[in-house]
Amino acid sequence: MPGKEIKWTQELRTIVYRRIKQEFGPYHDWGMTDYPQNKKKQYEATLKEIARFVSAMTGETFGWKAVRQQIR
Repeated sequence: MPGKEIKWTQELRTIVYRRIKQEFGPYHDWGMTDYPQNKKKQYEATLKEIARFVSAMTGETFGWKAVRQQIR
C-alpha cells in the first residue's frame, strides 16, 4: 500500500544480514558495492526468498527491493 510505512526491527535486519552472509560471505569479500561480483541474479533471487520469508513471518508485505535497501 503506497504511503504505508513498514517498520524494520533490529531482529528483522539480523535475520536478513545473517542469511546474506551465509549465502555470499562477508561484504568486504564481494568485490562489488551493490551485490557479490558475478552473482547478481543469485543475489536478487535470494533477496526475493528473504522477502517472502519476512513477509510470512510478520504478516506484512515486504518487497525484495525493500530488503535490498536494508542491506545497503
